Amino acid sequence: MISRQCAQCSYDLSGLVEVGECPECGSSYNGRTGKGLVDVENVEQRFTERLRRVRTIALVIFAFIAMGCAGLGTVIAQNTGRMLMFGALVSVVILMAAFTSYLYEKDDT
Repeated sequence: MISRQCAQCSYDLSGLVEVGECPECGSSYNGRTGKGLVDVENVEQRFTERLRRVRTIALVIFAFIAMGCAGLGTVIAQNTGRMLMFGALVSVVILMAAFTSYLYEKDDT
């Protein structure tokens, strides 16, 4: 049995009759047509997709922050070339992780 929720108040309607009114808010629902219902699996799937997208965006932002920190580190470092190379290396690794995350994000859709 698919767990379903009321579209108005998100009350769990599992185990109730197919057609009726929500005991929480009184709005009508129809289990046969899906009117007035939210499919819980679809909600969870959309949440997972958004979470993956946020992960990818966060990785890209983190790569830019790492490169920016390396740039700021050149102010205090004696060997600025090493600092920039290290920052670039870290940023490239993070960007590769972001690209992999993006591919997995697109693979599941």
